[in-house]
Amino acid sequence: MKKEKGKIRGIIIAAILFMIIAQVIHTLGSYATMSFYTNPEYFHLWSEIMMPNVGPPGMEFFVLSIIFNFITALIFTIFYVTIKDSIHGKFSFMKGINYGIMLFFITAIPTFLSMSLLLAVPIVLNISWMIEALIIDIFGGIVIAKFNK
Repeated sequence: MKKEKGKIRGIIIAAILFMIIAQVIHTLGSYATMSFYTNPEYFHLWSEIMMPNVGPPGMEFFVLSIIFNFITALIFTIFYVTIKDSIHGKFSFMKGINYGIMLFFITAIPTFLSMSLLLAVPIVLNISWMIEALIIDIFGGIVIAKFNK
């Protein structure tokens, strides 16, 4: 029972930290690419939740961002716990980096390819999102591995 509580605790802590990492990186990324979000030429791309009117997103967007980042982090953490014995790395730090790279290749690359075909998102913005994903996945992978040995 105590071991199960420790396992659940590790999953929750890692998911919360991953969520924080994702929120910070996405926020910094949005500052760096703000010209795309404020350019009227691209207004039609953004959802009503993200851009209910001209200007920065409302509080609803940030709350949903945090919730969605937490759900994603929880899924990634539970998946790690399920497959961690098959991930290469002598120490949790290297296992985390390897897991983060794996996440990037199975999530960000396919998303980038699909977005390029389906949406009229500027390529620079799409690449920026991919870079954000790589940073989030690697640092998130390290945190996940650290708290779920």
